Amino acid sequence: MSIAEAMKAMRKMTGLTQQEFATHRGVSRRVIQDIERGTGNPTVESLNNVAKLFGLQVGFVPMRRKDPV
Repeated sequence: MSIAEAMKAMRKMTGLTQQEFATHRGVSRRVIQDIERGTGNPTVESLNNVAKLFGLQVGFVPMRRKDPV
């Protein structure tokens, strides 16, 4: 799942609009909009502001490879 897909899914879970979600998380609507479109370059701080609501934080996770090594 991409960051864009994850952001949209998390926001949809809350039932909030982009503006409501952004206000609640302390970021601009544009930040949420750009992330959901896949065109944003969010800061770690912005991502953590959003993720905190779900008990998450930004970190490195191993990527799954489609082809065996």
